[in-house]
Amino acid sequence: MRHPRDDVLALLERVTFLEAQAENLRSTTEQLHEADLRLDHRLEIIDTTTSNRSDELNGKINALGRRFEDTVARLTDNQEVITGIKAFLRLLKTDPA
Repeated sequence: MRHPRDDVLALLERVTFLEAQAENLRSTTEQLHEADLRLDHRLEIIDTTTSNRSDELNGKINALGRRFEDTVARLTDNQEVITGIKAFLRLLKTDPA
């Protein structure tokens, strides 16, 4: 029994192969886990940046809306003045004083 049987040698070869495969899978799993953590961190940064930019844009849009409302309000006031001046001019045209 100095030399193992062929089936024992084949089994040892398969076990060695499977151990190597298991080590490769473990290494790959660790790499994927680390990549997943990095991606999660990047997504958190992107989420924060996007949220901040969204808040800034909402502030700008609200400010533009207020400016637009103010401008429209002034135009309405000016329109009333213009209407009054037109009425005054019509009055002057009809009055032959």
